[in-house]
Amino acid sequence: MLASEAKHVLEETLVAHGATLESPEFLALWRAFCSYAERPIADLDPHHDEDLALFEAGMEELKPGVLPPDAGSSAYVVGFVRQLSFTDSDGEYLGMEQLRLDIVFLPSPMLARLPEATIWGVAGLAGSSGASPDQEGTYRTVPAWRNAVERTESFHAASSSAPARALLSP
Repeated sequence: MLASEAKHVLEETLVAHGATLESPEFLALWRAFCSYAERPIADLDPHHDEDLALFEAGMEELKPGVLPPDAGSSAYVVGFVRQLSFTDSDGEYLGMEQLRLDIVFLPSPMLARLPEATIWGVAGLAGSSGASPDQEGTYRTVPAWRNAVERTESFHAASSSAPARALLSP
């Protein structure tokens, strides 16, 4: 796929996996995102961290209107991110884009006590699942990243909770 097609391809992958933003199911969204993250993006070199996957989770203050009016503004958010970095033909950095799939949960005592989580991995590489992170803490294949994410307390808590909504941006 081309970088310009990334959002459209993610939307198609969500549909193919039966995952919807309107009626979000955490595990269906996760499986779809992992499938999408394994697809390489043309002209980006995952070996030079030009195509990365990110899992992040924690309590966040949200903009008005994201949650029902009586829910307040704090929520537990799990984000699946694909980060694309662009360089010119000389290798000079040109910029970055992030495609975010955020899953929002109403706050609960269980979710509020969880530590924040951040796990980086290389996207666009299927590879083996047994790898450890490199010196910078980045998992070098999607299966290795997926396995690390699925071992977190944040992932387990989110997978046993009902999302309030899911958001795709940009």
